[in-house]
Amino acid sequence: MKSVVRFISSLLSLVLLCTFIALPVSAEKTDPFRIENGVLIQYTGKEEIVTVPDGVTSIGRNVFMSQLQIKKVILPEGLTTIGEGAFQYCKNLSEINLPNGITKIGKGAFSDCTVLTGIVIPKGITEIEEDAFSYCINLKDVTLPNSVKKIGVSAFKWCESLTQINLPEGLVELGDYSFMGCRKLNNVIMPDSVTVLGMSVFNDCNSLSKITLSKNITRIEGGMFTATAFTSFAVPNYITSIGGSAFAYCSELKSITIPDSVTSMGDYLFQHNSKLETVVIADSVTRIGDEFFSECSSLKTIKLPKKLSYLGKKAFYSCDNLESVIIPEGITSIQESTFSGSSRLKYVSIPDGVTTIESFAFYDCTSLTRLSIPGSVTSIKQYSFTNCSSLVNLEIPNSVFSLGYNFLGDCKNLKNLFVPDSVVSIDESNSFKGLSKLTISGYEHSKIQSFSAAKKIPFRSLGTSPGKIKYNGKDYQGSVMVDTKTYQMQPQNIYDIGVRPAGYGHMRTIKVVSSRDGIATVKKLPSGNYRVTGVKPGTSYIMITVYQDEKEITHASVKVTVEKGVKARGTATRNTSYFN
Repeated sequence: MKSVVRFISSLLSLVLLCTFIALPVSAEKTDPFRIENGVLIQYTGKEEIVTVPDGVTSIGRNVFMSQLQIKKVILPEGLTTIGEGAFQYCKNLSEINLPNGITKIGKGAFSDCTVLTGIVIPKGITEIEEDAFSYCINLKDVTLPNSVKKIGVSAFKWCESLTQINLPEGLVELGDYSFMGCRKLNNVIMPDSVTVLGMSVFNDCNSLSKITLSKNITRIEGGMFTATAFTSFAVPNYITSIGGSAFAYCSELKSITIPDSVTSMGDYLFQHNSKLETVVIADSVTRIGDEFFSECSSLKTIKLPKKLSYLGKKAFYSCDNLESVIIPEGITSIQESTFSGSSRLKYVSIPDGVTTIESFAFYDCTSLTRLSIPGSVTSIKQYSFTNCSSLVNLEIPNSVFSLGYNFLGDCKNLKNLFVPDSVVSIDESNSFKGLSKLTISGYEHSKIQSFSAAKKIPFRSLGTSPGKIKYNGKDYQGSVMVDTKTYQMQPQNIYDIGVRPAGYGHMRTIKVVSSRDGIATVKKLPSGNYRVTGVKPGTSYIMITVYQDEKEITHASVKVTVEKGVKARGTATRNTSYFN
């Protein structure tokens, strides 16, 4: 029995001894701060208020990352560095002091601190590094010292509650996306010390309506003011280039002026600016990029720069109120879908020098009534004029050799189409769908004649092709020749004047009238000639006038003298008028 008691006593003593020995080890493990050579490298505490110990000079990488319990942090004097991601994702951190003496705040140090409302950056900081305060969605007040020279990439990105920012004198660089998504920021004054301005700095700042740019920048980078609140904007005359999408999706922008200092502009520049009405672009600009005015649904008219050499794909795509455009000389191609979907476009002037009309160029331009294709065009691609349902007449110049698939599909009101014998390639699957009113005019033995027969489309033969129409070494698309200059005749005598159209002449309206019906009358014969009948002595002029639509493009006249007892005779001529 005594031996059992001694055993239990010894066991209890051993337990007490182990507990006593273990106590100091347990006390060491409860210290939440792991510090090495002044650098805080780990924190394991669970406190809401954290006081970093004196003597810490640097907070290491990711030390407090994602510690959701932390609400307040007190940093010691003597701290010089806050490391990369140090407080990132501390989503309940609402208060922190940054003591003077800090010289570096690392990348993403306070990113996603979503309840932080204010921060004072201490003197001595020269750079707000990449993503330092990004996604601090409740950050309202930021104080920057004059020592800051650079605000890094995405430094304040998506700080949605930031209403103002005082950029300090001496600031040199604003990095890419640095204030992107600051949706309450409404006014920015940029000091002239800024010489480097990144892309999309103020992208999606959809309350920003006023800005003063530094006079020492020459370029507005791509995406700079995308989705901002400007109602008007005058680009300063020290800017020489503007990057793509710089003013895209500006839903309140009504007017913009581009000065003659600007020579280069990127694609998508004014895309989807639904209220844009007035655009002034200086003649120094040579390029209008792809989707430049795409979906600018309030734009009615625009004067394009005289020196323009490129007009991009979808440049005026779905500009629903655009009514007319004069394309300047220098453009060599109407690009794919350039005017597609511009449903109120009525007239486009295409200059000589354009060689190709690309696919879908005028697709769904349902109000287009008049279009003149110049004699420089050699190829018209697929769907280029599909669903131009207001087009009644169209003439293909004798420079064109190929017509693409369904290039006139669903042009339901098209009545007259002239196709010259220069066209040797027509997409055989081209059905001319929905063209029940169409008659095609062309020459005997031409490609379009056999195509029309195969597709059972009414064909109007213009006889034998005259070939190229030339005058003084220049090519023309049409002509009208009158075979008489003067004629004398007795009353009741008749004389036939020959009027011979060629090329586009067959598609023009030719009106022939007598200046004095009481002296001589005129009427058209089935042969195409015009018969003059003398009525009584006197002089009349037979007036031959050629019209395109209602516009006079050329005219000629024949002097007719009616006199009793004279011998019928006249002066023959080949009085020819040429036109395009």
